[in-house]
Amino acid sequence: MTELAELTQIIDSCYTIFAREISEPEQNVLRLVLQEAEKSPEAVAQKIGGTVIEDLHPVEPTERSRTFELKWKQYIAYSVTSGSFGLPDDDSAVRASGRLFRTYSKSHFLDFVSRATIATDQYPGPSTHFCVVSECHVIDIISTQMPEIQILRTGSVVARDRRSFVK
Repeated sequence: MTELAELTQIIDSCYTIFAREISEPEQNVLRLVLQEAEKSPEAVAQKIGGTVIEDLHPVEPTERSRTFELKWKQYIAYSVTSGSFGLPDDDSAVRASGRLFRTYSKSHFLDFVSRATIATDQYPGPSTHFCVVSECHVIDIISTQMPEIQILRTGSVVARDRRSFVK
């Protein structure tokens, strides 16, 4: 099993990631498939709302992009938020680690789950808030367990025409 620090370092070494799959392959098992993406050196123009923006660099998977599978064998709660509407915790001191794969010892989501569920440190046990920040989604997971991680073969998930742009 991969240690938390190693998992964080592997995913955080990516320029960015896309969430490709969010599923429950078994009851109360959460599976995420994340694909690495890179900033293209080539500049392009993109028309957005009638305005042409020049000198943009596509951010998309390449043939070298790694694909990660994260699987929680049990979770208490998870939430998927559009990246357009995600609001970071206003207290950065609560983040324990990570840039794209984060852990929180204290957060608004942990507070919400403690008020909205019967989960406590006694049952099912002490929990951690994990957060995946991808190009288009923010995925928050509360679990008593670390996720298992696998690096799938390079290019194993098709880009499916997803990309973003940076200046």
